[in-house]
Amino acid sequence: MNGRNNPRAVAAAEAAVQKLAGPSRKSSVIGSKQKCTGVFIGGTSFVRGRMGAVGSLTCCDALRCTKCDFRVEQFHNRDWSDDVDYLFFRNNFPTEAKLAAKMRARPGSVAYCCQCSWMSTVEESKLDFSSDVRWVCAGHLTE
Repeated sequence: MNGRNNPRAVAAAEAAVQKLAGPSRKSSVIGSKQKCTGVFIGGTSFVRGRMGAVGSLTCCDALRCTKCDFRVEQFHNRDWSDDVDYLFFRNNFPTEAKLAAKMRARPGSVAYCCQCSWMSTVEESKLDFSSDVRWVCAGHLTE
């Protein structure tokens, strides 16, 4: 039986065409992800969400590391101890209870970390390719 007359082959070919065509326009608009226009981090005094409007500072709450490909966790009113190192995060990320061993209470600060990088901040800071960390906006779901 050749491939043209085989119902399984025809069904597989149709499924492949649908997969290559991708989602319909309607489904991509509903539940699409929009990324921040500029990626900022900051302390607890700054609004969290998607940075979209020019002139308003919003700290991204959907960060992802392009180096280790993990999400970036944020801990409010905390900062990292001076003795944290790469292996601490490799062994303890993303378990908050384990990470808490090297966090200190600091009002207004936010402790950020992924599996390979970490930082604490009170002030706003723009992240770009010249930054020490490789964090980007992973996208925010929209309706």
